[in-house]
Amino acid sequence: MFDIKEYYSNSREAQQNVGEFSIHTDLSNIEEDISRDMDSLLAGRFGSLYLTDRYKNSGISAEILYPKLTYPGNRSLIITPDKIRFLLSFYPEKSEIKLIEKIVIRPRYIEIENVELVSLYIARNRLLVLYLTHPFFYRLDDGAKNKKFLSADIQNFIRTKLLGNKFDAKESYKIKAHPLWYIISTISQSAGDTANKAGENNGMEKFFVKRSAVDNITYESLNDISLFYSRHGY
Repeated sequence: MFDIKEYYSNSREAQQNVGEFSIHTDLSNIEEDISRDMDSLLAGRFGSLYLTDRYKNSGISAEILYPKLTYPGNRSLIITPDKIRFLLSFYPEKSEIKLIEKIVIRPRYIEIENVELVSLYIARNRLLVLYLTHPFFYRLDDGAKNKKFLSADIQNFIRTKLLGNKFDAKESYKIKAHPLWYIISTISQSAGDTANKAGENNGMEKFFVKRSAVDNITYESLNDISLFYSRHGY
């Protein structure tokens, strides 16, 4: 995780112009977009835009809100409630899912140059918002902290793309995990670190990813999907 403003301010490329077009992105628009999202989500004004699904397992329950409107084009880049339930079903530590009461699939693409907003987590509401991103995995470098991802059954479903293509039980520190798994794990770690500190459960955690390369077709598709939903009030 890192602060998108800090990255933007330190990026010299963001201050350069290419031809007749400036690659300077209006950061204020992105911040305003996020603020509007949060106002609507916290006020519970989902209205008729979203449908509700639910994940349940042994007393654990998480509400999943997803767009009622179906994108008319290629939907492979849009995560579905079925995929979320699948990911949660295989998450090694089910008790950590209790930190999330609602998961909102937000069909919007928010980025500055090669930095994408992946997710927001609001602790006081136990609300997790998932945004559109390029497909990717988070790298888990610390094997000691991520032993839960190395259960005996993990190799049975590597091919389900819960983990990245590279996995070596002898080199656990090099595994890669799906963003939802990483986010839940990070939220759980943060909750444990601040469990005894009053007043620190009201913050917002932001998750970003820095792309190493840009797939133009995917990039255009993400923007098309985001624009489509934006025009319909999402």
